[in-house]
Amino acid sequence: MELCRVKLKFANCLTVDASGHSGGLALLWKKDVKLEVISYSSSHIDAWVEEDSKQWFLTRIYGQPKASRRIETWNLIRGLPKGHSDPWLVFGDFNEIPTQREKWGGRNRLVQQMLDFYQLLSDSNLKDIGFSSQRYTWCNKREDSALVSERLNKFLGNLSWCNMFGRAAIFHGFSSSSDHLPLWVDIRGVQPRRRRPKPFRFKAMWFNLGEKVEDSRVVRKILRSPLERFRPKVTVIEESKDLDAIRVEELEHLGNFMLDNIDNKVTEEMNADLIKPYSVDEVSRAMKEMHPSKAPGPDGMPPLFFQQYWPKIGNSIFAAVLHALNSSDSPQVVNHTYIIMVPKKKNLVRVNDFRPNSLYNVIYKLISKVIANKIKYVLPTIISKTQSAFLPGRLISDNVLVAYEVLHFFKRKMTGKKGYLSLKVDMSKAYDRVE
Repeated sequence: MELCRVKLKFANCLTVDASGHSGGLALLWKKDVKLEVISYSSSHIDAWVEEDSKQWFLTRIYGQPKASRRIETWNLIRGLPKGHSDPWLVFGDFNEIPTQREKWGGRNRLVQQMLDFYQLLSDSNLKDIGFSSQRYTWCNKREDSALVSERLNKFLGNLSWCNMFGRAAIFHGFSSSSDHLPLWVDIRGVQPRRRRPKPFRFKAMWFNLGEKVEDSRVVRKILRSPLERFRPKVTVIEESKDLDAIRVEELEHLGNFMLDNIDNKVTEEMNADLIKPYSVDEVSRAMKEMHPSKAPGPDGMPPLFFQQYWPKIGNSIFAAVLHALNSSDSPQVVNHTYIIMVPKKKNLVRVNDFRPNSLYNVIYKLISKVIANKIKYVLPTIISKTQSAFLPGRLISDNVLVAYEVLHFFKRKMTGKKGYLSLKVDMSKAYDRVE
């Protein structure tokens, strides 16, 4: 490792020896970076970093290769002595994935393993920073149906670190020998430079090729003829992309200008709670709060079925709901809905005498309820006090009483030079339109 440090021109290095053919960690840093190692083991290196007047924590992780011992790694991360408010970056080979989308080929990951990883992210207030280029960071180097690829390596950051380095970008490299891809983070958000094509240089040895050079001219002429037909279309597409980019930039500028002149009502603490990954406890609480005999959707199952058999099917429901909430992706079948017409009165004559009602699958209802439970604590601070229709602790009858008192005042006022005018607005179909 010392030879690598010298060749890569790093000033300092800390290494943790491998155990057999697995494990082994190394942390290298340059002279202009102030770094203090706090603790290390066969599974982690924890350090404090100061660079460009910015201070943050850095943790390198190697997850336990055996699934039965992986909880030891999660408990190790939970036990690191730092508050959630300090900027913190955690990265490495976790040997685990939080969702089945991060695996291709092979058997499905056990649900409980993914749930444990989800719970770690929730407990530590960490989120996946994302990545660029190819999706998977590890493969077993096999072919055809035996090939298995997974995104085991990743960068996780808490809210403070993401706010400090808002332009940070994660990149997946390429590897010719290792089964893992190299990863790196650019905290300044600069795209990696692409090598420029080498300028054309005629080589004297080409004179010795004779007829082969003449043949290549014929081949190039044949290939160029269809390409020339597409050149105008390529130009139009490039110009269209430029115009679209300009429009997007103008809209972003206009949006930022408008947002700069609006007072923030959501505090950083509220925002931290809203954007942190959803947890198993939130899903479990939402399921318990659902009315057991609500009308079922296309799946034909009321909430009572799920509540009754929760010990047997709970883990599968957790995985499906958390996958939809934390990855912004869900199967289309979840969105299937029955729309029924409910009569408003006894004598039905017109279509307006009915009101539509949607019957959703329980999974859809559960996802919606988890989101509603998270935002309901923020709504009272951002919704005007004059809106009293659907917030806890507010009654629409308060508005009715105010309107009654105003009209009563108008009716009683019979003298004076100053008059008043009331405007009645009829709300039709609740929030659909105003007549």
